[in-house]
Amino acid sequence: MYEGGIRTPMIVRWPGRVAAGKTSDAPWYFADVLPTLAALTQQEVPQGIDGLNLLPSLFGREQPGLMTRSMYWEFFERGFQQAARRGKWKAVRLKRDGPIELYDLARDEGEQVDLSGQHPEVVELFQALFKRARAPSRNWPLAEK
Repeated sequence: MYEGGIRTPMIVRWPGRVAAGKTSDAPWYFADVLPTLAALTQQEVPQGIDGLNLLPSLFGREQPGLMTRSMYWEFFERGFQQAARRGKWKAVRLKRDGPIELYDLARDEGEQVDLSGQHPEVVELFQALFKRARAPSRNWPLAEK
């Protein structure tokens, strides 16, 4: 749930189309792969998915929304866990309805200092995001409380 498990570099090589040696700090994640490949192959993007087409970024054009959009993850390997990122903020919840940890990734990429007590308004934003981002799934049901 932390950056050591979620933060992974994306490497793209496409001679003549994607400039060699360029780097970007814009976060993107697996949900972006489908819409990006759909755009690349001129296919329709399915409705209701979270990802974005990142071809403009790959081709060196700005996509300002990438830095401030919300990204959401949930995992079931150790019970139900959630994480989300929005801008510099990252929130982690290690158990269903458990406390939300909050990290400032601009200052604490290693997620060592939980700032949830100092920024309750940001925690509330993530609480709402966790509720609306989760979609019920018959493949990943939540046990009744």
